[in-house]
Amino acid sequence: MNRKTQQPLQKKFRQSSILDSFNPTSTACNLNKVNDKCRKAEETILHCLSQKTMSFQDIHKVQSTQEAEAESRTADKLVTCRQPVAESLSSGVLETNQSTDIDHMGNLEFPRGALRSGDAECLPGRSGEEATSSVSQTEYSATLTYSESQQLDSSAPLFTEFDPVSMATTSASESPDPGWRGVPLAELNRAPACSEPLPKLEPSGEHTITFRPHVQCGRCPRPFPEHYKDRWDDEHVRMPCSAENLYPKVTETGGKVLQNRWELIETALLGTMHSSLDLEEAILVYNSRYASRWSFCSLHSFFTDCLSRQEADDFFSRTLPRMVALALQLPALVTHPIPLLKKGRRHAVTLTQQQVACLLANAFFCTFPRRNARQKQSEYTTFPTVNFNDLYDAERQGRGGRKREKLKTLLHYFSAVTGSMPTGTVTFQRRGVCESSLPRWQDCDRLLPKLHVSSRGMIEDDGLGLLQVDFANKRVGGGVLGHGLVQEEIRFLICPEMLLSRLFTESLEPNECLIMTGN
Repeated sequence: MNRKTQQPLQKKFRQSSILDSFNPTSTACNLNKVNDKCRKAEETILHCLSQKTMSFQDIHKVQSTQEAEAESRTADKLVTCRQPVAESLSSGVLETNQSTDIDHMGNLEFPRGALRSGDAECLPGRSGEEATSSVSQTEYSATLTYSESQQLDSSAPLFTEFDPVSMATTSASESPDPGWRGVPLAELNRAPACSEPLPKLEPSGEHTITFRPHVQCGRCPRPFPEHYKDRWDDEHVRMPCSAENLYPKVTETGGKVLQNRWELIETALLGTMHSSLDLEEAILVYNSRYASRWSFCSLHSFFTDCLSRQEADDFFSRTLPRMVALALQLPALVTHPIPLLKKGRRHAVTLTQQQVACLLANAFFCTFPRRNARQKQSEYTTFPTVNFNDLYDAERQGRGGRKREKLKTLLHYFSAVTGSMPTGTVTFQRRGVCESSLPRWQDCDRLLPKLHVSSRGMIEDDGLGLLQVDFANKRVGGGVLGHGLVQEEIRFLICPEMLLSRLFTESLEPNECLIMTGN
């Protein structure tokens, strides 16, 4: 989903929050002067809370009464109210029940255990330990869900510093604000314990598999087909190793002739490289038309200012040659044409982690053809960038160090996979909802599922084993290869295999999403 899809969802939550009208930053509540209509509103809320939960229609009904009276109140008695659910949602941290389909939140019927922005276990060296909640199983935060054993005190004021349930269950020595709302994280289902068995892995008209599905534990799956099959058209990724990938080369007499670009790539990368200057020179051999436009300032700064001399020497003597060997295995590892995941089309692509690493190594060396042009009429203008040349460019003023930290993360990934190649698979699936199936939130009477909303913690740690949803840029990855460094970019850097989605995923429409699943 992209940012446009997020906005109406957040708007609805803001409209429906039973506490939104009592935000302490905007409204002063005088409980001594509440008129009869406000008292009826409180009674309605108490009744709904006694039924364990509230529907959107209940919330909207109560809010309408509250809004009519809010302006007439004076500030004789200020009360502290909880932050609305929408504020936590807008922070991007939302964990929902694993066993509940996304249909509850957006009418998208995704397979259980499949929707996530990335799988931390896909990255070699990443710990698989699940984050544990410091909150006990019996502890609840009010307004969303209550356990059967908890009783509401109807005599207690509704909008106070403490919730009736919190006052009944929290001792005086404990903090009344645990920093989250809803149910404890420990009560949400987590994969793999709650996951259904994965369906049989087989290719179809809507699913491309680039390897033989007879996977053996501990061994990289074999590519399929056995020999490289080329498709040089606008429906598939134009591969660097294609025989159709031609590039003008200047002859000794000053003229130009077309030469197979893959041959130029092999010659350049197999040369001796002892420094970032040598790496720049090699990349520009097969990208000569950009020699005057591309800058490698951040790349040079990384090796001179960020790494020690020993670390830099180790990279150029050990890691870089392995990356070159991995990139040049492209015709042998990725033999199946990779389809483009275009707008309005439902399709999935499954690759091995070895194939993903090979393709990302080619992105590091900027080998993908026709992906550098920025004109509006260029072929890939609606696709994100994939070659790493933007990452090597100079930092913007005031944003020093971002690209160097990104390079440190990515080079760690390449060092890990070239040292010990992972044997799993990664699936990229484009899904969408037709206009007629989009939900009408104002008419929705469905109840919220188990929900935990928090402004603390990190989704990559606390969300391990949960569905991870990122509402962000319509171009997947956002500015991850440029200057961007917020939620989406950080998530992609934690799991660099997600970067490959930029190679074949066209920008998302408001009613579309990309599901990335690691196995």
